[in-house]
Amino acid sequence: NVAPVRAERDLGGSQRRGGAGSDTISVQEMGKQITKWLDNVFDDLHWELVRLRLRRVDASTTWDFYILLSGLSLLLCALPVFNLMTISQSPHVIFWLGHKPQESNLLVPAVLIVIAVVLPGLKYFQASQRVVR
Repeated sequence: NVAPVRAERDLGGSQRRGGAGSDTISVQEMGKQITKWLDNVFDDLHWELVRLRLRRVDASTTWDFYILLSGLSLLLCALPVFNLMTISQSPHVIFWLGHKPQESNLLVPAVLIVIAVVLPGLKYFQASQRVVR
C-alpha cells in the first residue's frame, strides 16, 4: 500500500507535497521562514525608529539585534517580576517553599541583563571566534 501524495499550501502560500497526514516541513524550509520573519521584524523596527525620528533613513542596522534583544528581555522579565511582587511574597508560599521562588524570580532578569551587557561587549571588543568559544 502506497499512501497517496497530496499537494498542500503552507502558511507562506507555497505549495508542498507530502503523504497522507504529512504536516512536516524540512528544517531548511523552516530556517528560510524564520529568516524571512526576522528580516521583516528588523525592517519594521528600522522604519518605526525612522518614523519616531530616532534614526536616519540611511542609518546602519547593526544594533537592531540588540534593540530586539532588549525588547524581548523586558517582555521575558515581566512575569518573573510580577511573580516576585505577588506570589513569592505570599506567607503560604514562603512557608512551604521558602525563599527559593524569590531567588528564581530574581535570577531571570539578572541573567538577561548579563546577556544584554556581554553580547554588545563582545561586538565592541571584536572578539574572535576562538576567544568566544
